[in-house]
Amino acid sequence: MNDKKNAEKALSLLLNSKTSGYKIEKATGITQASISNYRNGKTEPEGVMAYALIKYFEDEEKKECKFEKIENIGDCNLEFFRPREVNFEISKEYMFAMLNERFEYLKELTKQKEALFNQLLEKDKQMAKKDEQIGDFLDIINKLIGGDAQHGKGKKCCE
Repeated sequence: MNDKKNAEKALSLLLNSKTSGYKIEKATGITQASISNYRNGKTEPEGVMAYALIKYFEDEEKKECKFEKIENIGDCNLEFFRPREVNFEISKEYMFAMLNERFEYLKELTKQKEALFNQLLEKDKQMAKKDEQIGDFLDIINKLIGGDAQHGKGKKCCE
């Protein structure tokens, strides 16, 4: 599709949509001011902007659960809804981008996990050193008071 047709399609989709400029901005990165200018006819979406709008509305359409009304079945005048067929084809590029995004996220989580694990190892070493220092301190106390300070046995300093 050429740029002119893309611009026309994007503009048509935008003008026929009740979606807020805020929501479109959050999804596409196109500013609300630009969306407003497109809707008011001041400017037309071009190039990447047009493509982003088309992609956004196509993706939104795929997300919606479409229903069609069926009336007058047999002798009954019942109304019920059945899902329309929705095309959920996803491009290879989109799948690759999604997988790559998830992979990067998992890599970041792995880095965070490793950093936390290393912090725990360091804390464990510090605790072992403190335990050793406490043991040495208790040995000194035992020698000074001539008892077993570790278990509360021995002479008191005031006796």
